[in-house]
Amino acid sequence: MVCLICSIKKPKNVRRWLLKILRGAWRNLKINEQWMSADGVYIPKEQNSADINQFRPISLLNVEGNILFSVMASHLTKYHPENGYINTSIQKGGIPGVSGSLEHATMICSVQSTTLQRKSGTVSKLRGAHLSAMPRQIDHRAHLKLMKNRSLRGLIRKKAY
Repeated sequence: MVCLICSIKKPKNVRRWLLKILRGAWRNLKINEQWMSADGVYIPKEQNSADINQFRPISLLNVEGNILFSVMASHLTKYHPENGYINTSIQKGGIPGVSGSLEHATMICSVQSTTLQRKSGTVSKLRGAHLSAMPRQIDHRAHLKLMKNRSLRGLIRKKAY
């Protein structure tokens, strides 16, 4: 809490402190237990909420862990497509610069609204040739062997397997 109070007056000290924590996690290949847990808080959707269905849960996460994981995610988001680890003919969502997921979501919404309004429409069934190949597209163990960054590879291996 002291560091959050210092951030208002001395942002350089907070940056140094945060960088020291993140470097330590990266070098030691250890993620703090607090970074892997979240506290849940229920926020009311309406005034005078009494039933549990009138609340929505919000997860409160650790700030330092969020920063580390967002940096890792941005690096991996760039690394995977550049090195051909993701087949963009199958996986489109979550890849910057690859269109497809927005068009798919729009099409699904269109089909749902047509169905709910009981309008007539035509939906064609897609051939499932690519669906059977999807689980084999990413072999995580082979992927870890190919990754060049040894420290990142060790960090992922400890938490994923």
